[in-house]
Amino acid sequence: MCRSNRKVRWGYFLCIPEGVYDPSDDTYMILEYLSSHPEIVKNKKVLDIGTGSGIIALHSLVLGASDVVATDVNCLASYSTCLNLSSFDKQQERFSVVIGNKVTFLRSRSGFDTIIINPPYLPIEPKNANDPFELQWAGGKEGIDFSLSILDEIPEILSSGGTLLLVSSSLGNLEILYRKMSEIDMKFGIVSSKSFFFEDLYLIKGEKNGY
Repeated sequence: MCRSNRKVRWGYFLCIPEGVYDPSDDTYMILEYLSSHPEIVKNKKVLDIGTGSGIIALHSLVLGASDVVATDVNCLASYSTCLNLSSFDKQQERFSVVIGNKVTFLRSRSGFDTIIINPPYLPIEPKNANDPFELQWAGGKEGIDFSLSILDEIPEILSSGGTLLLVSSSLGNLEILYRKMSEIDMKFGIVSSKSFFFEDLYLIKGEKNGY
């Protein structure tokens, strides 16, 4: 499957077949931030939601993450991620790949130190909610539907004092997104941004208050 679908992204030789999200500006914004702040993932238990090609999970492993769980609703993306991560961790001792659209099934594996989410954020309703390709970019009417559904689960799966990295767009309803983050008692702020002629992309860093 991947002999004709090998691509170099961020210095990594990856399997990215058609139908799997190809790393783009939003992905690179996360990778750049992690490279500048490796302590966010080093020796940490990391959850990568909507992993796509798995490049963020792979970079987390390279930066020293102790354990990485990568999830995606797209079966092909999950398979590709497994192949790409295996190129670094051939024994598959430090990572696992899970097929799924929500994180409720991960509650039994709670206690993640770092959660990274590059969600669909365009304010468009998917025509087919069961189409994993559409779900890569269609973020619902407000552009934040997926993000809100994940934030509802954060108190259960993110460890006390843990870190959340979340991509958002100026096209989405950021007021509602920020309100939700405040409701779940997260300290947050924008740590990186990229501007384009049609939108601005933001990388939001949230920290779960420890008690």
